[in-house]
Amino acid sequence: MVTIVASIVNFTKISEDQNVVRYSFGFDGSEESRTLVIDKETREINPETGDADYEFRKAGMKIYAMAKSTPGQWPEYGAHVS
Repeated sequence: MVTIVASIVNFTKISEDQNVVRYSFGFDGSEESRTLVIDKETREINPETGDADYEFRKAGMKIYAMAKSTPGQWPEYGAHVS
């Protein structure tokens, strides 16, 4: 018997201004109950709700990678799959 385990963290942009961009995120697309904030200048990513745990790091890393590949644009939504 083979067991395959996947981790999917979904995220959606909820607001953006000149200084920061905010995302909701969570393990299930219908349960994006946490938020994180990214400082556009420093690129510092902080949890607005909850801890800086696995779920937070996965969402933050994927958002940062997507933003880095499209300078000046922040992704509207996405997912980190591992």
